[in-house]
Amino acid sequence: MSTIEQAWQLFGLKRGADLKTIKKAYRQLAKQWHPDQFVGDESAIKQAETKIKEINQAYELIKQELLEPTSARVQLKIEKTNSDFYYQQGVINAELEDYPEAIEDFTHAIKLDENYLKAYQYRAFIYEKLGYTYRAEADFLKVKQIKLQQTTASASSPAKPSSTEESVKEPKAPSPGTSPTEPLEEEEAIPEQEATPNQDSIHPSSWQCIHILADHKDGVSSCAMSAQGLVISGSYDCTVKLWNLKTGDLLKTIEAHSDRVNAVALSADGQSFASACQNGTIKAWKLGKGKVEEIFRLEAHQAAVTCIQFSVNGELLITGSEDKTVKIWNTETGQLLKNLTGYSAHLMDLALSADGRYFASSALEPLVRIRQIADGKLVRSVKSPSAISSLAFSPDGLMLATAGYNHQIHLWKVPNYTKLWSAHQGSPILSLAFSFHQPLIASGGEDKAIKLWHTQTGELLESIREHDGAITALQFLAHPKLQVLLSSSEDGTVKIWKTERLNPER
Repeated sequence: MSTIEQAWQLFGLKRGADLKTIKKAYRQLAKQWHPDQFVGDESAIKQAETKIKEINQAYELIKQELLEPTSARVQLKIEKTNSDFYYQQGVINAELEDYPEAIEDFTHAIKLDENYLKAYQYRAFIYEKLGYTYRAEADFLKVKQIKLQQTTASASSPAKPSSTEESVKEPKAPSPGTSPTEPLEEEEAIPEQEATPNQDSIHPSSWQCIHILADHKDGVSSCAMSAQGLVISGSYDCTVKLWNLKTGDLLKTIEAHSDRVNAVALSADGQSFASACQNGTIKAWKLGKGKVEEIFRLEAHQAAVTCIQFSVNGELLITGSEDKTVKIWNTETGQLLKNLTGYSAHLMDLALSADGRYFASSALEPLVRIRQIADGKLVRSVKSPSAISSLAFSPDGLMLATAGYNHQIHLWKVPNYTKLWSAHQGSPILSLAFSFHQPLIASGGEDKAIKLWHTQTGELLESIREHDGAITALQFLAHPKLQVLLSSSEDGTVKIWKTERLNPER
């Protein structure tokens, strides 16, 4: 795309069209030419990828024109060092759904004017919608402080308020996951009949903590356990630790990576494990006779690796990253078998189907992609009401659970993926797990609570509040008799829970 005139021509618009019209045209074009529309036709996919690049270039040219301070669109007769200039740029980028650029613009405005109320507030709404809860809370707190200062100042002085002291209407909340490579329709409303158990159970929990694994020096990002009695945990302290499930004893500490460990995974036979790092590397090990042997170390991704899973037979390793790709690897050789692209945001979670044939992947977009493990082929896309942070298939293969930053769990019936129910956690949800023994699904989130829900009704059965940080991972033990739940937390601990109750009450 060489000229702005060609860009407007490609979009089929007259120069000077409003933002709503531009976004609509862009989405239509991106949806029409997205490579996922041509699954199975390699020639068409290549053509679509070329077309998508042209569409994105045109979109960038139009954005640049809209942001030009001398354009008829903006009419900003101010210097670029003025905080208002960057605030207006942020508003336009937010309207165009370029949220990283909008955040950067609002941040620049705040640097120039530390009391720029509107910039803090608009940035907070974007943070909240994208799931950056702590950042959003910090900005909302700053808004309250500024308003309090203004109230105090106005009480002592009749001076006219400045531009940053004006009352601010809540900006239109951005829809996460929309990007030049993944057009999506407006978010669906949650059905009125959704389950809404918002209060914790008044009954005492039947799950008792039998071991606290507390040797990490920082938050624990992920954990996993095997029926053979091994627990592994990965931490922001850059280590992977191996524990005895029965006794809770620390078996080994591995200085695994030079940066934080974001995820760990155990093979189904308990003989191999892998870890994923913030710097884009993955490592895999084999276990045997008290020894840990490194199989391979790979510079796997161009950004942080956020999720990792073994195939059921242990022959493949699936990884997802902030570089917006999913990759499939041979676990014996470390060879890259498939590089799957087309995601519009960084990957958050992976889940394997019960039969081992498929895996689900989620990113910070309201879409779940179901793919074949053997070749990575996309077989289904499931639209969710919000960006998805966590996934889990039920052990019987009949249900898929999704959860996200809108605080809600959604349960879907497989294979047609109709929604069964929705329930509200009360905070962004970071982890999900199905029980092998009972009709239960566990969820954990930033509210530090593990909540247990009835899979048939969506009713909240129990709430466990014994962690002091966000719940980062959950797993039920795949054992015919033992009923054990594993949890990890940003409080730096892993906890092992046990119950004797065979069936959920009520």
